Amino acid sequence: HRALAQLLAVAVQRIDQTGIDLVAALEQEEWRAKNRRFKRDLEEQLGPTELQHFKEFSMQYRYNLRDAETSAGQTGSAAAATYAQRVMEVFATTMAKSGEAVAAELLCDLVLLLPDEAPRHLLYQALDDLSRREAAAAAP
Repeated sequence: HRALAQLLAVAVQRIDQTGIDLVAALEQEEWRAKNRRFKRDLEEQLGPTELQHFKEFSMQYRYNLRDAETSAGQTGSAAAATYAQRVMEVFATTMAKSGEAVAAELLCDLVLLLPDEAPRHLLYQALDDLSRREAAAAAP
């Protein structure tokens, strides 16, 4: 729990320092360049098979958010919490392979480069909640 709690804390802190809505201030070409770099770095860390799994559950997150919007009284919080948990499973592997700094940077970029505000904010909140739970679980 301690390593995951630290990874989450670093990523959440970087998002706070950078600003959750950074993407709104980026020019389209700058966003594309950052997104290409993120995808390249992610593929380098995960390899083709893990990257495919990551893409599949990322797509599922978007579908779940869309479905939540169309269901009366539903929010995307549950979808974001599920996605955050799955993302952390992937990034725990990245952390073991390449260290906390690399994993935290990728996790931060994952959130900051989401183009739509609602999924970005929901994922950030889910990661922040997960960070608090992991920190509590890691406490002596």
